Amino acid sequence: MKRYLLQSMSTRGLARSLKGFTLLEMMVVLAIVGVLASLALPTYRSYVERAEFVEVTSFMGEIRTALQIEAAGGADFPRSY
Repeated sequence: MKRYLLQSMSTRGLARSLKGFTLLEMMVVLAIVGVLASLALPTYRSYVERAEFVEVTSFMGEIRTALQIEAAGGADFPRSY
């Protein structure tokens, strides 16, 4: 009899677990995802800012090189104010 009760309880537990997630489980998962996103977002933003800075610095180097080549060739540039 004891064996039948244990088997019956485990079968019911298995059937219950196959139905889906409870609202509480979904809320916990959502909270965990929210915390992880809030931790990762500042790091991602700083990464994007650094990448944009490197890109701008690279473009400025290309412009400087082009101006030096033009100046070496005798190009006349307007004076800055």
